[in-house]
Amino acid sequence: MPRAATGRAVPSSQRWWVKQDVAAARKAAAQLVIVYPHWGTESSPRPFSAEQALAHAVIDAGADMIIGNHAHWVGAMEIYKDHPIWYALGNFVFDETWSEPTSEGLLLAPTFRGNKLMQARLQPTVILDGAQPNLLDPALDGRVVLGQLYDASGRMLPW
Repeated sequence: MPRAATGRAVPSSQRWWVKQDVAAARKAAAQLVIVYPHWGTESSPRPFSAEQALAHAVIDAGADMIIGNHAHWVGAMEIYKDHPIWYALGNFVFDETWSEPTSEGLLLAPTFRGNKLMQARLQPTVILDGAQPNLLDPALDGRVVLGQLYDASGRMLPW
C-alpha cells in the first residue's frame, strides 16, 4: 500500500473502487469522465505521495480529468499523460476564515469541444464579510492566489 511521508496510506480497495467506477462510466458510454475526489491534507497545498499515486491510477483507469478538494487551501495542479489534475481548489464558501489561505479559492471553468478539453480558465476568489465569495482580478490581487497554485505545483507542470 503506498504511504506518504505523513504515514497516510491509500487502501488498495479505494484504488480498486475508483477504477471500477471509471470503468463503469466508460461502459455506460460516458463521453467524458471527470472524477471529483475529496482528499488531501488540510492546510497543505501539495499532494502526498499516495494521493498522487491514486490520481495517476485514476487517469490510467480512463478518467479524463480530476478536480479534487479538501485541503481548504489552493493546491497543486499536475498534467499527467496529457490529463489535468487539480488537487485542491481552495474554498469558495467557508465560514472559517481564520487565515488568508482558507479565505481564498479558485473557480475552474473548463471549455470542451466534444470530449476534448480546449481550455481551463481559473478565476481567483476571496471570501469576505462572513462567507461571501468575491471574484478577484487575476492580473491584480488574484495573482497571489494563482501564485499559490503554481508554487505548490512545482515540477508537476511542464511549463
